[in-house]
Amino acid sequence: AQAGNDGWWLGRADFYLDPKTKAVKGLKYRLIKISDGLPEDPATRQAVEAEKKLLPAGIGRVIGKSRRGLSKDYVGFWAAELLKDFGKAELGVINTGGVRSEIYRGEITPADIYEILPFNDRVAVFEIDGAELLRSKRLGYFYFSRGPKITAGRTYRVSSIDYLVKIADFPGARNVQIFDSPLRQVMIERIEKDRGLSRFWEK
Repeated sequence: AQAGNDGWWLGRADFYLDPKTKAVKGLKYRLIKISDGLPEDPATRQAVEAEKKLLPAGIGRVIGKSRRGLSKDYVGFWAAELLKDFGKAELGVINTGGVRSEIYRGEITPADIYEILPFNDRVAVFEIDGAELLRSKRLGYFYFSRGPKITAGRTYRVSSIDYLVKIADFPGARNVQIFDSPLRQVMIERIEKDRGLSRFWEK
């Protein structure tokens, strides 16, 4: 079950489950606002601490700063440009669902990038016909970098993530090359180099 998002609410459901018929009876559900007065659950705290131990060292260090908040869409298009640049491609493409957070005003740490890209997606470069790229663009589920005009019948070099290749979002992808580097690490290194999310493609 899910009680909203972003940790605002705790959901509580009380019901009776008949062990013979498996029927649910007397279901009551309510949302509880999470506040400082709510007692901490020891098992949840233990699970969170165990996960923290799996994170790499230095995840809290400052790698850059942002003078203003940057929306999820801004970060998505920026990531598409980063993919294009890293893969030396004509276009960079990433799915909107792959970008999970935004950049807040102030210091940026690797932990922030883990929130934006919580998956271990690696950079994948491939060739594909423009007709398929146009189909993907029409769906509206992707962030596209700047690049040449897309025309059906022409082959383009595209840089994206291996997940999209694996689930056949680009079924016509050819000559696929998958890098060892996770996109998350590429993003961290770029931000650390530029001390923020610079418009590096304009330099």
